[in-house]
Amino acid sequence: MTAQMPSPGEPVLDITVSVIRQSHDLVQINYVLKNKGNVDLYLPCVKIAGALEITTYSLLHRSVDGSWIDLGPRYDVASRNAQILQPGKSLSLAELVSDPSEVALKGTGKSLVKQSIALQGRNKIRVVYYSGEGGWKQRLAVMKEQQENQRTLKPAPSEVAYSEEFEIPPATK
Repeated sequence: MTAQMPSPGEPVLDITVSVIRQSHDLVQINYVLKNKGNVDLYLPCVKIAGALEITTYSLLHRSVDGSWIDLGPRYDVASRNAQILQPGKSLSLAELVSDPSEVALKGTGKSLVKQSIALQGRNKIRVVYYSGEGGWKQRLAVMKEQQENQRTLKPAPSEVAYSEEFEIPPATK
């Protein structure tokens, strides 16, 4: 079976989402990443308590004004490890998210303001990934040079995939 190739400009990483509300203040977001391309995809990751966490995963929430708010999660250190997703293969993952979620938004000037955001409404997932071993090695080289020189460099080229928008149902008590 051959993987169907995406149209030019379309991400080769497909994201499918299903949401399960665990309780009134906890949501489980199940998602499947599928490589629709013809090269390996590299997903930066860490293992936390035995579970695989994609460090470039973000939950985005649509605000009242129509903009997207990045709810994270945030990782303190960029990962040097990657989960390799071969062409045609899939990876099933889950994220537990507090509802409401606390997020730091820009305030006036350089200040940050913590805000509590209810997940009810429109959301989508964003995942940053690297195509092919060359793209991943370039990312590692940039990270190494940044660490050695203690300065910020232009990041290695990456690609971004978004899920379709999905609804998180309101909490029931």
